[in-house]
Amino acid sequence: MSNSPYLFCLYAEDVRQEITGQMSIIGAFQGGLRVPSVPTHLPKLAIIANLRMPSEKAPSSVKLEVHRDGEVLQAIEPPPEFLQSVIKQPRVGLDDGYAMQFVVGFAGFPVPAAGKLEVRAMIDSVVLRGNSLEITVGDVPPATVGLKSE
Repeated sequence: MSNSPYLFCLYAEDVRQEITGQMSIIGAFQGGLRVPSVPTHLPKLAIIANLRMPSEKAPSSVKLEVHRDGEVLQAIEPPPEFLQSVIKQPRVGLDDGYAMQFVVGFAGFPVPAAGKLEVRAMIDSVVLRGNSLEITVGDVPPATVGLKSE
């Protein structure tokens, strides 16, 4: 693991928890999201945020925020008990350190205009920016389904 903390996000149409404990990711957005027109909305939007921290920097507080062009759409703060459970069991091996995964879901996600979605993690006094999802407006291939103009 890197000596620096990092945040990697995967944006998709849906995420499902299987009875086997596995996670199924449905309709991952690669290279951004293009909608035919705005305003519109997505029936569902899921963000899988993977937060990794080196073992010498055990977090005392973590807050995750989803931003759209500077506006906070959702904020998550895991309870202290969750952080303590992560700190007690750091990953050992090539990936030494602490790992947390957050799944953030939206139903009827509005897309008022072209823009950018970004996830930020505040770990103690450090702000990490995850990779973003760029939303553009224009012609989309005929295979694109599930978008409804308002």
